[in-house]
Amino acid sequence: MAEANDLETKLKSEIKDQSPAKKITVQKLFDESIKMKFHEVRESALDKVEQILRRDVLPAFKDTRLNRLSVSVLQSWKNDIAARD
Repeated sequence: MAEANDLETKLKSEIKDQSPAKKITVQKLFDESIKMKFHEVRESALDKVEQILRRDVLPAFKDTRLNRLSVSVLQSWKNDIAARD
């Protein structure tokens, strides 16, 4: 039984290490999302979302990997945005 638990723990760790969130940055997600949404929404809607993301999100997080984002990091960022506005 202990051997099975050890194997399960090892497999979970390997799966977690292969997660795309460990490698993808906010900038990369943004780029991919804009490409995909280009064909799904009106250009004016996409422009507005892109403008907000470029102004508020990318300056703070563009090089941040998704797995590094946490509730506390995002709450702090949200508070900074609110104080700025």
